[in-house]
Amino acid sequence: MTHPAINSPAVEPRVLGCDVAKDTITVFDTSTGKLKTVENKLCALKRLFAHRQTDVFVVCEATGGYEAPLLAAAHEAGCAVHRADPRKAKAFVRSLRAFGKTDALDAEALATYGLERHQSLPLWQPISQALEDLQKLVRLRTDLVQCRADYKRRLKAPGNGPDKSHIKTLIDDLGCRIEDVETEIEACLGQDAQTEQIVQTIEAIPGCGHIAAFTLAALMPELGQISNRQAASLAGLAPHPNDTGKSNGYRSTRGGRRHIKILMFMIAMTARQHNPAIRAKYEAFIESGKKPMVALIACARKLITIINAKIRDAIYIKQKQLS
Repeated sequence: MTHPAINSPAVEPRVLGCDVAKDTITVFDTSTGKLKTVENKLCALKRLFAHRQTDVFVVCEATGGYEAPLLAAAHEAGCAVHRADPRKAKAFVRSLRAFGKTDALDAEALATYGLERHQSLPLWQPISQALEDLQKLVRLRTDLVQCRADYKRRLKAPGNGPDKSHIKTLIDDLGCRIEDVETEIEACLGQDAQTEQIVQTIEAIPGCGHIAAFTLAALMPELGQISNRQAASLAGLAPHPNDTGKSNGYRSTRGGRRHIKILMFMIAMTARQHNPAIRAKYEAFIESGKKPMVALIACARKLITIINAKIRDAIYIKQKQLS
């Protein structure tokens, strides 16, 4: 999504760089050059944005949830908001200064980041409560499954003694918790018709199971609203060039959402057997001399573009036609 007053090269917005802490938020205003510290509470933040205009651009970092009141207050006031990737913001700050870190310096750096890059930064958009709950449950399920897998590996390791029975109990208990979380996930899907339709669209693609479908729908809600190239990049499946001079280096995939990349790799392994188009693509890569891992990544990239296109055609294009 773009904002004409923010993403236009002809407009220099008023940027508020916000360094978010648990209890306070330090705000730097590029139009006045002044700093202000406010409580990290919705009522205090609403007062901060009470008289802001639509050309105000709020920039903050993702902080694991502490930025939620700020996002809600800014969006309610009609301000454009960008929630920056902490790694990108940190790299930008380092380009400005080698040493030194305070809340005031970080707030000013975030404001500079927004001022210099406002034309290309994606804007944050709120999601439904049902989708937010689904994301939390899917992440919890992922953690529980990983924890159970770790205990299963530990159980099989040599030298188990008195802890063996305790590990078995933990594995059984984690299995029950996973089933409970999956029941709640199904309830969340029943509360959000659009997300449920997205899950059904993904499931209809050979090789994509129900768990993979609701995980993708929850952790990559942008599907169907972005280009295929953006989808591949967001999933960490886009090959990046490594060329210099006359040397053409090995292209590798990096960045993106790690959990999505792992999930798409697993889906590709299944689709290689059950999806004729993906199987043909995989075999063509192997016959051309490519390594199996390279072929699987290419199939995963093809799958995410198929999923993105299917969702776009089934839901968002249909919505535009109806409106």
